[in-house]
Amino acid sequence: MSYSAPAVRQARAGPKPAPLPTNPIIQRPGGVPQAAMPPQPIPVDMPGPADLETAEAEIKARFSAGYAGAKTAQDKSELAEQLVRFASADQPPAARAAALQAALRLAVEAQDVPAGVDAAEKMHRFFKLDTAAALVIVEAYEALLKTAKPADSASLGRAILTFARKAKYPDENTVAEKAASLLGAAAKKSRDPELVKAAKEMAQRVEDKVGQAK
Repeated sequence: MSYSAPAVRQARAGPKPAPLPTNPIIQRPGGVPQAAMPPQPIPVDMPGPADLETAEAEIKARFSAGYAGAKTAQDKSELAEQLVRFASADQPPAARAAALQAALRLAVEAQDVPAGVDAAEKMHRFFKLDTAAALVIVEAYEALLKTAKPADSASLGRAILTFARKAKYPDENTVAEKAASLLGAAAKKSRDPELVKAAKEMAQRVEDKVGQAK
């Protein structure tokens, strides 16, 4: 059986492709449709001390079983993750802030760098941090760095760098100075060349800014 040349070309070409939809869903990195991406929260002011104190008591009561059973580092890490999940849901500001600060404390006790960074970054995402809250994060990062391994020191250093670049507080120079100093320590411990370079640049910027303020 023989085929004419046009018939052969048609057979090889196969069926025509289906037309593209007129309104395709725009894809984000990772293949997640744009419509499926959750909206970014609008940061709100940190709750006052009295509201935080009340919320902290409520958090301890709500998670009393978890606190009672948190004996090992792993237990504390798991409880910290539970608190972060709780805070990530739709919660009142005071409950959210109290849960994230509690998670940060537990992460420090467990020396769990990823859990600590997660809690701190969510605090920055949900709230307009005041100086007191910002210093809580810096002090937590400092405590985590003391026993962090080089790999964890690098990830912690990157978190500190991001934190320092976002410094917008009533006393931001104090926060920035502490963060820059801590970034230098993390960079030195991690031996990450890019982080070392970023730490030097950050230290110089902070020094210049503080000098201008005097």
